[in-house]
Amino acid sequence: MKTAPLTLSLALSLACAACSLRAAPAKPASTSELAAAGTAVSPAELSSVFKPSVAAYHDLQSLSLTTHLTCIQGATTKSTVSHFVLKRPRMVSAKLTIGPREWDFIANGSSAYSTAPNARTYTRARVMKPDDLANIWFRSGTGGTGVMPAMLFRKEGSNPEATGGPEGKRLPDIILDGVACDQFEWAVVEGRVRHHNTISIGKVDHLFRRLELVQTSPGEKSNITETYTDVKVNPALPASTFVFTPKPGARAVAAPR
Repeated sequence: MKTAPLTLSLALSLACAACSLRAAPAKPASTSELAAAGTAVSPAELSSVFKPSVAAYHDLQSLSLTTHLTCIQGATTKSTVSHFVLKRPRMVSAKLTIGPREWDFIANGSSAYSTAPNARTYTRARVMKPDDLANIWFRSGTGGTGVMPAMLFRKEGSNPEATGGPEGKRLPDIILDGVACDQFEWAVVEGRVRHHNTISIGKVDHLFRRLELVQTSPGEKSNITETYTDVKVNPALPASTFVFTPKPGARAVAAPR
């Protein structure tokens, strides 16, 4: 398996559950497969856990945070650090470090710019609606940055209802980046692939602080952890935050399609 599909897997299993709570995979795993500690929660209770988070992400107008993503596959570990600023509806400023490579990504409301790792070129693409940001983001080579961009670029304010999704467990509370968090876990099986998910959510602001996925299939196992630090809701952001300045000598190229 490759990193990009695993990250997409995380986005689907966590973002779908946490952002829009669309239909869960058809085969929830038994709670006997979850951690020994904790209290069992029903599908309805697990569904209701995410409703305040849906509202919190829907209502925020700006957000800054740092994302730390680690993917472990066998003996290989890949890490990404993203310093991320969002101002709705269509403004983003991000600096990403993926292994030895670095990107700058700027969206100023009408256009999105991304530097190539060698800094000799940059891409430009029109941004007409928030969904365009997600598409441009992942096409620009930044898909290894986890689920948070996909969650933030789309302003989904659904009111999810439990419809037979997985059971789970409430784990002991935890402190992450100085924030008291609730913790929940659940597992689902899709074909021969098992996803074990753990999420930590701020008790007061209902924003995610850590997402974890252990994905196993015959002969393979991957661990993905996405942690959010320095989370600031509705910070004051100067206009210069979203100004893209290409490096001297860099040339514009067409954005990937």
